[in-house]
Amino acid sequence: MHRFSERRHLGLSYGVMVAQQVLVLFVLVRIQVGQLHKKRFLRVSEGDTFRCLFFLYHLFFPKKQEIILLSHPKEISLWPYCKTMDIDIVYMWVDGSDPVWLAKKNAFEQGVASTAGEALDEARFVDNDELKYSLRSIERYAPWIRHIYIVTDGQVPAWIDLTNPRISIIDHTEIIPREALPTFSSPAIEWCVDNIPGLSEHFLLANDDTFIGREVSPDFFFNAKGEPIIRLKKWASSKRHISLYLKTVERAQKLILQTFGEHIPYIPHHNIDAYRKSDIQKCKELFAEDVARTINNHFRSEDDLQRVVVQYYLLAIKEGELRLMGRYNRSVSLMDKLKSTLRSRYSYDSRRIAITVGDIRAVLKKYNPTLYCLNDGEDADEECRQRVRTFLEQEFPLKSSFEL
Repeated sequence: MHRFSERRHLGLSYGVMVAQQVLVLFVLVRIQVGQLHKKRFLRVSEGDTFRCLFFLYHLFFPKKQEIILLSHPKEISLWPYCKTMDIDIVYMWVDGSDPVWLAKKNAFEQGVASTAGEALDEARFVDNDELKYSLRSIERYAPWIRHIYIVTDGQVPAWIDLTNPRISIIDHTEIIPREALPTFSSPAIEWCVDNIPGLSEHFLLANDDTFIGREVSPDFFFNAKGEPIIRLKKWASSKRHISLYLKTVERAQKLILQTFGEHIPYIPHHNIDAYRKSDIQKCKELFAEDVARTINNHFRSEDDLQRVVVQYYLLAIKEGELRLMGRYNRSVSLMDKLKSTLRSRYSYDSRRIAITVGDIRAVLKKYNPTLYCLNDGEDADEECRQRVRTFLEQEFPLKSSFEL
């Protein structure tokens, strides 16, 4: 009898809790939360009960609201729909087949005998028209982006429409110190993007081989406090061979450990990243010597300071929100879905795909990522690049307003 009463009491308590949260949700869905580019959004938490209620609500009212699940379990917020925030995007772009650019690179390369072969890899400079399709993905899935800046070295994509007021070409000479030019080093260029005239405080940084695969809102990149959402992945540094790139990441980790006493054992996810301009400027002050050396390296070098140090810095001072990427996916089996949810909730946020894979679409179907990078490399050939072009044309067939 006593056990029955106890179970009954627990059942009633849980029932009251569910009823309370149903009432809260009912109140929330009645709130007018404004519009963002003619689409209404409601943000609720990721608590288990709310998640169940979300599915029930979406089942009965599928066209009323789009519900965005927040990253904090007990948070209910209407940000950013009750305030505005300008968010720009900055792209790095180079046409490695341009004979003028090639002549300049080859001439300068001869005078830099110590340049590592990895820094001169042709794949780092190949243009496969990815930028055109990346911009199509931006216009299709992130139309709220205010302005697009394309950083180049005296080059302009032949297909781009410069009469569009939302796009600007930024030459290296506008943002990089004269003594550091010419530069063929992406780390050097990245440390100078905060010098772009008119760049918003909150911005995204992307390479031309990165794409958005589904509709995203600003809170995919910035949390309710306006802090960058930082996507990293786990990494064990015990591998025998560490690439030049990973050596620069290790340097950033050691610098944060020395400065803040924090060891952050994660590496970049190689995709579109969120930044605040003021954070980059603060790191340029904190690590002035390392940044100056990186900017003055005309080619990538082992002693570069990777921009990931800005993300490490934010995590060390508790002003960034970490989301770990994983290898689990949501679409193959029930077990994979459970692993993705329980062990790496955000594993489907981002995926790097080597263009040497036979079927890009099959990989996307398997991992179902929101962001993906089609990564060129030394093993890729023209057949691989043609396969990428075919895929991108099928995936993003409609011209954007940024094209002629």
